[in-house]
Amino acid sequence: MSANTPPATGIGDAVTRIIDGVERPWITVPGVAGVSIKVLVADDVLNRVVFMFRFAPNTTLPPHKHLCHAIAYTISGEWRYEEGVLREGSIAYEPFGSEHTASSEEGAELVVFLQSETGQFLENIMAPGVVFPMDMNFFKLLETITPEQAANLQIPGLTS
Repeated sequence: MSANTPPATGIGDAVTRIIDGVERPWITVPGVAGVSIKVLVADDVLNRVVFMFRFAPNTTLPPHKHLCHAIAYTISGEWRYEEGVLREGSIAYEPFGSEHTASSEEGAELVVFLQSETGQFLENIMAPGVVFPMDMNFFKLLETITPEQAANLQIPGLTS
């Protein structure tokens, strides 16, 4: 970048950004045992989110519904949906409105790309009558939160 090039002011700028996922801490998702996440980009201009996701062995996620389009690339391990098994190098293409329950016996690590029209991404069905939405505000929070702050996060219906 030359001295005459203005600095980037946000994700929506036409500037390439490099995000070092290794330096971002894994955040335990409150109320969801065995799940860790690293939000790499939460772009509220384009309603896009990119995050790394880790299943501990023998983890089953709550059922969820997509309010967005998603692509999940399996970096390592193995996980599954009702539709089939995803091994290292596999992707799940998850269209708007799809509903499923993910699980992993051996553990897995993925990179997930979400694209939404509205900034609403996922609805997790935690228990009858308890829906935990994952929207842009949630991902923006996780993008900057520390593991210590996450441990104290209170989410109605999920944490006590």
